[in-house]
This record gives sequence, C-alpha cells and structure tokens, in this order.
Amino acid sequence: MNKYSLQSKIYLIFAIPIIAIVFFAFISIHNEYLKLQNAHIVKESSQVTKVLINLIKNIQIERGLGAGYIVTKDKNSYKKNLLQHYKQTNQSYNEFLKVLSNSKINNDFKTIQITNNIKNEITNIDQVRDKILNSSITFSDEIKYYSYINKNIIFLIKLINKINRNYNVETNALIQIETIKEVAGLQRANIYYQLLGGLNEKLQRKLHILEVKKQNIIDELLLTASKKSKNIYRSNLSNKIIEELEQCKNGLLNGLLTSKDATRCFNISTTYIKTLNNSSIEILLNYLKESKKVEEDALKYLSIIIMIWFASLISLFIILYILTSYIKKEVLNINKLRIASYAFDSQEAMVITDKDANIIEVNKAFTNITGYTALEAIGKNANLLKSDKHDIYFFQKMWDSIITNGKWHGEIYNKRKNAEIYPERLSITAIKDDKGNTLNYIAQFLDISDIKKAQKEAEFQASHDFLTGALNRRHLLQRLHEEFHKAVRHSFVHAFLFIDLDHFKTVNDKFGHNIGDLLIIEVINRLKKVLREGDVLARISGDEFGIITLNLEDKNEIKAVDTICKKILKLISTEFILEGNKINISSSIGVKLFPNKEKNIQDIITHADTAMYMAKHDGKNRYILYEH
Repeated sequence: MNKYSLQSKIYLIFAIPIIAIVFFAFISIHNEYLKLQNAHIVKESSQVTKVLINLIKNIQIERGLGAGYIVTKDKNSYKKNLLQHYKQTNQSYNEFLKVLSNSKINNDFKTIQITNNIKNEITNIDQVRDKILNSSITFSDEIKYYSYINKNIIFLIKLINKINRNYNVETNALIQIETIKEVAGLQRANIYYQLLGGLNEKLQRKLHILEVKKQNIIDELLLTASKKSKNIYRSNLSNKIIEELEQCKNGLLNGLLTSKDATRCFNISTTYIKTLNNSSIEILLNYLKESKKVEEDALKYLSIIIMIWFASLISLFIILYILTSYIKKEVLNINKLRIASYAFDSQEAMVITDKDANIIEVNKAFTNITGYTALEAIGKNANLLKSDKHDIYFFQKMWDSIITNGKWHGEIYNKRKNAEIYPERLSITAIKDDKGNTLNYIAQFLDISDIKKAQKEAEFQASHDFLTGALNRRHLLQRLHEEFHKAVRHSFVHAFLFIDLDHFKTVNDKFGHNIGDLLIIEVINRLKKVLREGDVLARISGDEFGIITLNLEDKNEIKAVDTICKKILKLISTEFILEGNKINISSSIGVKLFPNKEKNIQDIITHADTAMYMAKHDGKNRYILYEH
C-alpha cells in the first residue's frame, strides 16, 4: 500500500465524520427551531385556553341562576343578579372572539367546526334568555342548551392542545378538572332549581347519578394525573366547602332545606367550582412557565450548537492535516484493530469466539453473569451456555440473520454454571476481513432477570387493588366489556353484582382506618367463597365491590342470583373479629342481569348501582334486582 492510497483513505475516513457533524448539527438546529416554534404555539393555545376556562365558568353560573329563576315566585329578588351575570358572560365571550381572531391555532378542520358550533349556539343566547326571564322554557331545555355549549368548549380545549402537539399529562388533567367543574355546575343548577321550585324525584335520581359520574372522573384524575397536577388539585380543595356542599345536597334529599337556603347553597357550589377553576388556571400557568423555559433553553442550545459546529469543523481539518503529515508506518493488523475497537471491559458481558464459535476471550462481566471463570470458558464452545429452552428453528433463524446481515440481536434464555436458566438481551456481530470472510464473532449480553420481574410486578399492580390483591376497577371494566360482548354473541346470561358495605364509615371512625383496611381484606376473602369457577371479583373503590357471575342457567338465572346474593349477605353479616374487636356490618347489593338491551357496560354499572342504592334506601342488608 503506497503513501498516496493511504492518505486517500484517511481523507475518506475523516470526510465521514465531517459529513456526520454537519448532518447532526443540522438536525439539532432544526429540532431546536421546532422547539421554539412549538413554545410559541403553546403560548397562544394557553391564552385561548385560559379565556375558554373563564367562558365555561360564566356560562355555568348563568345556567345555574337561570334554572332557579324559571321556578322562583319571587322574580324581583333574583332578576337583578341574573341580568348582571348576562353582562359578564357577554364580556367573556367577546374576549374569546378577540383572542381567537388574533390567534393562528384554529387552522384545523375539526377545531374550526367546533368553534363555529360554539358561535352558532351563542348567537341564540338572547332568545333563550328571554324565555328564561318569561319562565317560558323548561328546566330540561335550559340545562340542555347551556350544557351543549360547555361540552363543545371543553372539546375545543382538548383539540387546541392536541393539534399543537402539546397534549400531555398536564393538559389531560386540566380537561378532567374542567369536566368535574361542568358536572359540579349541573349539580348546582339541579339543587338551586329544586330548592326554589320544590323537590323532584327524577331530578334527585339525576343528582345521584351526577355525583357518581363526578367521583369517577376524580378517581381517574388522581390515577392518571402527574404528581404536580394532583398537588395543585388537592391544595385548592377546601374540606369545609366540600362538607357544606354535602350538607346542601343531603339537606335537599332529606327535605331539610327551603327556598331560603337556595342562595346559600348556590354560593357554596360556586365557591367549590371556583376552587376547581383555580386549579385549572394554575396548571395552565405552570404549563406556560415550562414552555417559556423550553423557549429559553432552545435559544441557548441553538447558540451552543452553532459554535460547536464551527469549532468541530475547524478541529477536524487541523487534525486531518497533522495526521497526514505523520503517516509513515504500515497499516496495523486489521483484524486486531477491529477487535480492539470494541470496548471490551464494559458493563456488558462480552465473549469473543473464533469462526467455529469456540471461546477465545471473555470479560469480567461474563464471569459475574454466568458463573464461569475465564479459565473454565476459554477453549469451550459457546453452546456451553445453551439452556435447551429454544427449539431448532429459533437458532436456525438466528444464524440466518448472522450470515445474511452480519449480526443478530434479541432476547434469549441461557444457563449459568449452577444450571439456573435466566433471560438475557444478546447481540452477536460477525467480524470479517476485506473479502467478507468471517474471522470472529463478538457476543454482548445483559442479564435482564430483574427487568422481567419488574415487568410482571408492574402488570400485576396495574390490574389489581394494592390493599387486597383483588382485581381493581379498571380491570373489572375491561372484563365486563369482554363478557358483555361474549354474552351478546353467544346468548349467555350473566349478572353484575354491585356490593356496598353498610356502616363502613362507622367502623373507620370507631376503630380506625387500620381495622377498616383489615375488614376490607376479610370481606374480599369471604366473597371469594361464593365465587364459582370463572366468576370475577373486584374492589371498585373504598367499600364497594363488584362481582361478575358468568353463564347463569337459562330460565333459572333469578334463582341462581338469589342463592348467590343470600350467601353474600349471610357471609358479610356474620360477625368479624379483627385484632380482638368484634365488628358487625351488613351489605347492600344491586344486581343487573345482562345482556338486556344495554348499549354499553356503563348502563350495566349504572343500573346495578341504582339497584344497590334502592337496597340501602329500603333498609340495607338486602339485594335488589334491577328492573326497568
């Protein structure tokens, strides 16, 4: 090899990193520019979102005040406040139009469509207000009109953030809080309407359904939101307001309140909704603050990358000049150079074999993982580690890849010196000469036993209740969804049992939460005794449990359910002895047979919950089968 050809190769070698530096610098600059652009979009979407949150709040208040005004006899006392709030709603809507006209984010078809829906509905608001002031609109129509607007606004918030690639855990938490706020607003309108117009059994049931829906969303928020969002949500909540809100609701349901309490309960609900609104704004501001930091960092990194880019290019040319000036020696042994190029003493186990897979070198990590010392391994064939857990086709596919592509990587089970079989992540690379002949193989692997174990534990925790080990609510919903569709296809008859413990709060208050937890565990153990093969048991929340009984005998399903429920009632009403404490409780059970024209599993749960609620209402320690 002459000097000229050697220099040509060196130039070629250094041309590759120069091109790579230019390429990766361009990619880095492009990425930072996208971050800058995205930060600007976040800023715009956050401004629009903040205005939308304020608009939702004012529409909710107007809806609640209007609901009460429709039925109140003392119009003059409430009219002034209602008219004043109309102005506030108009002002927040005009602010929304102004921000929207100056924004560039509403360029998506769906976003434009939803925005137009909101505008079209609000153009009719004066007509609806006239009907409210004349009491010529029903409560149902008034609620439906305002709720449709808020539903579209919440959906618009979601679209604005998704379109701009900003939809993350924080944004999802904000939307969940806005949804909780909307449900709370409907509860406020419901309570206000009944206090001013009289109790309504249908609306009382609706109030209960809204409470269940709100609690489900809160549970989902606390399950999926980030730690920061959870802390914001909890810090803004006031136990006093929640207690006063519960008193208003329970006072209404028990007939203890009069129209004189309407304004007080309305203000209490408004204060609660305001705390939710504050949580949304705080999450939004934190998100905007983080975006500004991204913008500042992007500008800083852009400057640094450009400087490094030029410095690297200059350095490479200088090094290239120096190297070409000192080229005097022959090319070193290419095979040794290729082997030495691998970082042999890494944390990964490494094995070097000859072309026949006989081991010629191992590192310390190899000994730590397999138990074989270098003296014990060198000279032996690599099948020393073979576990016999894989068939011949597995290895045939592996060697096909090595021969065709010069490498293979994947997961494999191997065997240690002590005969223990373990999983590892393995990569094999063939080292070849200039003519393409294989000289050696280099294998690198990591023991992934801990990773596999952690994956199994994570899968279990995701689908089971941490206290009892029973299935959790999420997995119950998944199973209910699966069994519902199986039942529809194959004409099976299943039953869903919604079980709630009676007087559980009394146990917690009297004996403490530790005993309460032990009681929940023991209840699960007793419920398992009534399960048939294939039945599903889950802890839904607190002291609520769900059982799916599968494949009830046709035409005898009522009798089968009666037998199961009576066993449950008897087991739970039997005295518990926990750490020397005698505890007596009972349970209320709501039962829903399915499928029976339900559209989805939410109907099954709602019907079972309604039946359970009636069982409590009728005296507890009993079950009720839901019927239309």
